[in-house]
Amino acid sequence: MGFMDIVKNFWSAIKGQLLASFNSFIQAAIPPAKQILIAEFKDISVAVVKELSLQNLTSDAKRAEAIKRITDAIVSNGKEASGSLVRLLIELAYSQVQQLKQ
Repeated sequence: MGFMDIVKNFWSAIKGQLLASFNSFIQAAIPPAKQILIAEFKDISVAVVKELSLQNLTSDAKRAEAIKRITDAIVSNGKEASGSLVRLLIELAYSQVQQLKQ
């Protein structure tokens, strides 16, 4: 095992700890009703972010399109969500997509 493997394993472990801490924070900080919406629209959000990550758009354009698509999905299911909740869904989805890439 070379030095680079050790560094890679170290950062993987740190990233895992950070994600676990972040998930714990989300569980504690977000009211149950919002947690239900997050769970309900997580898969849609991941699909949107994954698709947009493959497109040749600026980060701002990807973010704007993700906000539009996820908001449309929520509304088409007869639900409402604040802009901050939609942005949180995008951040969580982005984190998951980045994990899947590794």
